[in-house]
Amino acid sequence: MLILTRRIGETVVVGDDVFITILGIKGNQIRLGFDALTIFQFIAKKSI
Repeated sequence: MLILTRRIGETVVVGDDVFITILGIKGNQIRLGFDALTIFQFIAKKSI
């Protein structure tokens, strides 16, 4: 597992065409923005 530390406004690039941006942090939750140059399917998985 890769663990990264990012700040609000910073972006992580996955591959050549998926950009994940940290939009906000509130308590123990974060808001992520996903932007892709191609169409992709996103499946959210909830951890227990």
